[in-house]
Amino acid sequence: MRNALDTFNRNMDSIKTLHAIHEQFEKIYTALDLSEILRAEYVLVVSAFDCFLHDLVQNYMHVITFDVSDETLLPNAYKNFKIQIEFLKMILDADENEQKQILHTALKKSLSEFSFESPQTIEQALGYIGVKKVWTQIADNLNLRAEDIRKQLSMIVFRRNCIAHQADIANYTDESKQLIEREDVDEVINFIERITNIINTLVVSKYT
Repeated sequence: MRNALDTFNRNMDSIKTLHAIHEQFEKIYTALDLSEILRAEYVLVVSAFDCFLHDLVQNYMHVITFDVSDETLLPNAYKNFKIQIEFLKMILDADENEQKQILHTALKKSLSEFSFESPQTIEQALGYIGVKKVWTQIADNLNLRAEDIRKQLSMIVFRRNCIAHQADIANYTDESKQLIEREDVDEVINFIERITNIINTLVVSKYT
């Protein structure tokens, strides 16, 4: 299993490289509109966050399955999580080492049906591994209101969806796109990195 935070950091490093390229291109190609690079970065930051959550949840559902023996400690959402029955048969027929790999594949397939980006779906994702009141805990770490954090994330995801699904076109009457600046991407990178690190710490500390 790949480390969720390490993968996230590598993804963010590649985005920051693209961000640095945009900065240099702005200085060289002053007459060109390079805003599409920023839009690509914006989408990639949210994708890196989504990927992190999928990896994190998948890894710790695996930990719960094989390392948590007390059934009273199993999260309710975990107990109700569904995998395809073909994987169940494969697990029953396999030895212990194979069982772990099969479960890993089964979890990945089932979790791939979900997108973990919005505040609601993130709560759902972390519920599978028993993390509750995530926004309150993040708010305590950032010294902010939980509702403000949820609102900021919702706005980020909304803009990401506008870029990914509507080419960031503002309305139906013309082809003009919403303005995007480097500062917008800087803010998104900073915010997503902060909450990612807090979520990782919350989960790791719960199972160590």
